[in-house]
Amino acid sequence: TLSFCISYFGAASGDLPEELRTANCYWLDDLEIPSPNDYWMLNMDTRITPRHPKAISVMTEADPADYRRWFGTDGSDPEYLALKESLIRHHEKCLCHRYPGLKGKLEPLLLSTPVSYERFNGGEAGAIYGLGLSVKYRNLGSKASLGGLYLAGQSIVPGVLGAVISSLLACYNLLDADTLWGEIKRCR
Repeated sequence: TLSFCISYFGAASGDLPEELRTANCYWLDDLEIPSPNDYWMLNMDTRITPRHPKAISVMTEADPADYRRWFGTDGSDPEYLALKESLIRHHEKCLCHRYPGLKGKLEPLLLSTPVSYERFNGGEAGAIYGLGLSVKYRNLGSKASLGGLYLAGQSIVPGVLGAVISSLLACYNLLDADTLWGEIKRCR
């Protein structure tokens, strides 16, 4: 099962280093701070709140087995909350190590874990993308049995790429092929 811990930090646009103001996705593979995670990904989002015109999210791989004891709970266990606090502080420390200009300018907003995906998204065993898969998995397809309803997303075709593919399938059901491909080509 693929899962992640994702920290969200609020920041003011003027507080961000130039490098972070000009792009929206970075791989932080040069960190000198030891981490149990395989990689770091940093995203820049805009307008998360009026007070935080920029939001930085840090995504690290997580093993759902480390969170198993909290699956099916409301997430209020003090030990779980302490772990979340520790993780978001570690993410902040790593971010500020890589970008020293951020020190003291980030406001931790939220941390999601495999428990979050299990609780709020119904992700089996904390899976971040789509339905839990098994040999019994059945592709739902983009046409729903209710006329005029078309489905798209990672639970229709699993994963991020699956979400893109399922959206194309839904559009294909609404438009003729020439129109669809013409619109896609215009986006390039």
